[in-house]
Amino acid sequence: MAGWIFRVNVEESNDGDFTKVETSYKCDSSDFPVKSSLHYMTRRASGLLNGCDLGSLSWLTPSPLLGSRSILVTAQPRLMPRQIALTADAIYSGDPVTSQSNGTIAQASAGTTQIAGIFYGCTYVSATLNRKVWSPYWPGSGSALANTTVTAYIANDPNARFLVQSGTASAVALTDVGANINFAIGTADALSGQSGAYADQSTINPATTTLPFRIWDLVTFPPGANGTDSSSAGNFIVVGFNNVDTRVLTGQ
Repeated sequence: MAGWIFRVNVEESNDGDFTKVETSYKCDSSDFPVKSSLHYMTRRASGLLNGCDLGSLSWLTPSPLLGSRSILVTAQPRLMPRQIALTADAIYSGDPVTSQSNGTIAQASAGTTQIAGIFYGCTYVSATLNRKVWSPYWPGSGSALANTTVTAYIANDPNARFLVQSGTASAVALTDVGANINFAIGTADALSGQSGAYADQSTINPATTTLPFRIWDLVTFPPGANGTDSSSAGNFIVVGFNNVDTRVLTGQ
């Protein structure tokens, strides 16, 4: 099973404002949509990433090349297939997920539990439409026909990096880079299927080795944009996996 290749090209105007975002998706599996699209955004008016179809700022946005002027995603990690139980609760695009004893995955609860990766979407035979559909989220029990399989796609590359917004209690500081951090599941958007998960800065601790993520960087460009002020709560950070199935020796 091959994964989802995702590319974003950004054009910049003479005054340094990002004006055009071209996205293209390609996959060599019939389970995935193949499409390309063109979107326009204004950095000053919309803020970082808002305006294009990457979804709201959450675990959804992997970015190995943040820094300099590369403020957008340039490559998406390979997505790996897993199964979701027909009776499982809802899982939203960008949610951390955990491996279950029956071999499936489910939405993760915040804590020191080893996670399986980040959920990006799924395919299933819709009980309403009576055909196979792609969805950016799993709506929950009763969505798929009985005796069928729900195939989820997750990012679990141990070297993946993710752009994520922190909570609103306090800012994540430069001194926190290198420390481990937990997430809060937040409130998802049932219309878009977008996760509400965010980085919980109240849990930052370099000594707690079982926290699921590690802070790798702060997002400070473009200056003055929403989320790029590292002295203000709710700032954007770059994290990587810490306690994840593909990194640790303990199986699930």
